[in-house]
Amino acid sequence: MATQQPRWLSRAVVDVIHQELIAEHGGAPGLRAGGGALIESALARPRNRFEYDDNCDLSDLASSYLYGLLKNHGYVDGNKRVAFAAAATFLLLNGMRLTASEADAYGVVVGLATDEHSEAWVAQWMRDNCVAR
Repeated sequence: MATQQPRWLSRAVVDVIHQELIAEHGGAPGLRAGGGALIESALARPRNRFEYDDNCDLSDLASSYLYGLLKNHGYVDGNKRVAFAAAATFLLLNGMRLTASEADAYGVVVGLATDEHSEAWVAQWMRDNCVAR
């Protein structure tokens, strides 16, 4: 990957994404016990990957956000939604836009949640379904 730092997501941005998704689609707001640390851990994953994996690209990093937020389950509700929205937001901040249908995206997220898809598989799916904006 190029040495230029991507535009990273902050905890505050991800918390706002979560709040907006809960307000729009329903669910319980707030964090699980210990959820703050789980979210911080998930947000550190793509940064660590960027630092130590010379071959990663924006899709790898977005997939890392998606995987970390989904699997760490830091919020009471809406973890799959916030994980996907955070990954898509990261791509937008860095000049890329997902073009997949909502149904396809839902299938990918559920597949990752149920271990049908790997993080690497999701990264390739993102590469195949992204365009420069």
